[in-house]
Amino acid sequence: MKNDAYDDTTQGRCLRVLETLLNVDISYSKKVFDSDGVDAVTSAMDRHIVDGCILLEGCACLSTIVRGHASAFPEIIKKVGIAAIVSALRKNPSNTTVNAFVCNCLEGMIRFSDKLAAQVETEKGQDTLVNANKRFTEYQGGLDLESLEFSKYEEVIKAARAALRAYHNYALKTLEE
Repeated sequence: MKNDAYDDTTQGRCLRVLETLLNVDISYSKKVFDSDGVDAVTSAMDRHIVDGCILLEGCACLSTIVRGHASAFPEIIKKVGIAAIVSALRKNPSNTTVNAFVCNCLEGMIRFSDKLAAQVETEKGQDTLVNANKRFTEYQGGLDLESLEFSKYEEVIKAARAALRAYHNYALKTLEE
């Protein structure tokens, strides 16, 4: 992946192969993590911040690594950063796949740790989630209930609302402390 860092097609295919490999044998998660695989994935995501496919494959790889090697989560977040994840949402405002996936990632991060939830707050991630929810609710308004776009928008709305609920729970908890 490093040799073809700016080739979208190569990056996307490499990420898809890596994610498939991780799904076939989850034990590879630690090996990928230990061999700077996270750096390769995050650098691909950084270089292609407006490429929805690369962002999606990258997020899928990272979440699969975490699923197989949970102790890697804090390090992955440190490398990727909440800012990059919120930025992906902001830079791809109409991509339903990226929006849904990023909202799901943010929800998981907020639930995982108060420190991560505080970082979401610092990056104004809650505002971005509110905007995604509002934008896709408005898009959905003029669509037929049976349309494919309606269901894609519904997926983003559900993910954004779940992340906002998690953030709300975090905010309530901090007020109680």
